[in-house]
This record gives sequence, C-alpha cells and structure tokens, in this order.
Amino acid sequence: MRSPERSPEPERGPERSATPAGSPAWGSPSPSAVAADPAAYCEDLQNPWGYTFCDGEPITEPDAAFCDYFECVKNFWQSKGYVVQCEDGTFSKAGGRGGACVQHGGEKRTLYQEG
Repeated sequence: MRSPERSPEPERGPERSATPAGSPAWGSPSPSAVAADPAAYCEDLQNPWGYTFCDGEPITEPDAAFCDYFECVKNFWQSKGYVVQCEDGTFSKAGGRGGACVQHGGEKRTLYQEG
C-alpha cells in the first residue's frame, strides 16, 4: 500500500512583528515597564484642563466639554463616581463603583486633576 504524497511546504518569508517597524506602539506600557519607570504610565495627556493619569484628585465633576474632547461611554453623564479610562480607551464616570467599563474591557486607570 502506497502512502499518500505530501504537497511541498510553501516557502515562508521573514516573521512579522505585531507592530510594523516605525509604527507607534499603541496601548499601555507593560507592567514591568511601569515598575521600572512609573513616568511611562503617566503619558502626556494633552487636554485643556490639565487632567493626567499621574497624580492629583480623582475627577468627580469633569468639565462640561469633557466628552467633546475625549471619547466617552454611552451613559457617561448619568454615572456617579470618578472618571476612569476603560481598557478600550474610552472614558467612564463610574470609577469606584461596580460595573465601570464592563462593556469596554474593564477599568484601565483613573484620571486625575491637580488638587
């Protein structure tokens, strides 16, 4: 009995990385990068109010134009809590309460204002 013939393996090119060369690395720094350099987690967040991920007081009453500047979750203004960024990059005002960012991958980090 003859064994079935195998098709030749296709040639493979060089392995590609998940992030193309020269492209920015989107997302958060790895936990080890944050531990080594806490400032890496405090990216420069350009906004007219000086809100930051670094230090200050959690924001419970963001500026009325907040969602014109940042992408907010659907029920942002109905929530009662402090402003957090969700894992998908959107912002919620339900920080400190159960279920904040539940449909957006969970809470990523708190947004602060100078106290």
